[in-house]
Amino acid sequence: QRYPDVAQLPKVKVDGEEQPYGPPGLITKNVTLGASLLVTIKRTVQVIVTNPEGNVSTTYKLDFTLPPDLTKILRPENLVVKDDTGKVLALEPAFQRESPEREYVAKLDSQVKQVWVNISCSSKAMAELLFDGTNKTHEETVSGGVPLSARAMETTV
Repeated sequence: QRYPDVAQLPKVKVDGEEQPYGPPGLITKNVTLGASLLVTIKRTVQVIVTNPEGNVSTTYKLDFTLPPDLTKILRPENLVVKDDTGKVLALEPAFQRESPEREYVAKLDSQVKQVWVNISCSSKAMAELLFDGTNKTHEETVSGGVPLSARAMETTV
């Protein structure tokens, strides 16, 4: 006989729940860790392997740490750029909150001297927000003008 009888296999419990298995299969147990944007999730999973007679066992502890997803918190909720006449400028690529994109291009008319950048962040963001060198941490929406140089081919904000 290639594999022992199921009765001869050790008993395996994951988080107190006995796991059925048989050779050559593996034990698979989904463990929910939870999710949080703001705090680190820590979870310990206990695995107990007991011999078939039930008189000897070994306990394993698996520690899982899931850090907060800060990129989602710090990602802007909204981003709008306007020229000095108040016209909203199309961004390439178009701003989408869930996009990982961090660089945008806006085409301007040649007579535009300044653009206005309006950005709002998640209320969960606890980061310091500096805009044009000024601390705007406690403001819901930040807006500021960016002067453009007539000689520059490109201005980065």
